[in-house]
Amino acid sequence: LDAVRRPGRRRGPERVLIACDAAGVPTRILIEGQPVEEGMPCVVELTLVSRDDLGAGYFSHDAHHDADRPLDWE
Repeated sequence: LDAVRRPGRRRGPERVLIACDAAGVPTRILIEGQPVEEGMPCVVELTLVSRDDLGAGYFSHDAHHDADRPLDWE
């Protein structure tokens, strides 16, 4: 999928490219022409490096921090 921003539009990146494998799983996402602010990159590229099962508790707080670490909700 290759998406290009319409002429005259100012917001958002100029181009987003999403490459998928034969099963339709995104393997590469390229974002180009993002409006640059102080310290931010103009191009961002994400590449899928693994499809390993992370386990049921991977996204829990305890999987990444000590149990006594404070958790702030926003």
